[in-house]
Amino acid sequence: LIAYLPTGGTANKFKASLVGADTHYATPSAIPDLNKTTGGTKGEGAGVLAGQTMACSLNSFLSACSPPFGGSGTFTASGFGGFTLPAAGTLVCTKRSGNDKVLGTGDDICQAFSYPNCAAGLTVTQVQACANQLLAGQVNSCGCSASDLNVALSNINLEFDQCGNVIDCGSVTSPGVFTCP
Repeated sequence: LIAYLPTGGTANKFKASLVGADTHYATPSAIPDLNKTTGGTKGEGAGVLAGQTMACSLNSFLSACSPPFGGSGTFTASGFGGFTLPAAGTLVCTKRSGNDKVLGTGDDICQAFSYPNCAAGLTVTQVQACANQLLAGQVNSCGCSASDLNVALSNINLEFDQCGNVIDCGSVTSPGVFTCP
């Protein structure tokens, strides 16, 4: 987690010469330094896509865990991974806690998101699988570019950050941060 969160750089696949499709490290000290601020390799070539994919995988795993390790396991019938992204052009609006980390106070953040066409109508698990295929240097079944997958995963991760929840978009018509109702 420390190696990939956060990771900077352009979204792309892993460098094949550095990371194979199924690389395992024997000890923590063998894991490469991916942090761009210390001269690392920026996600072994995968850039921000590596970090967004890792964060989404962690969110999906924890949402399916029973307390005290995660959520109730009832986010949807199949957990966070079963959340279906809306149709192309549809906005999803969320409200999440601000700097005070308490939802329902004056510093809450409301934001509207839309998804790239290639991810519309897919589940979180399907988008993750496409990102993993691309990261491994394979053709992903979604037909998404690395940039599109990064946008989709970033939106997924931000929508539910800081105890966020989906709200009515009201009169909001485009993606971005807006004043909470």
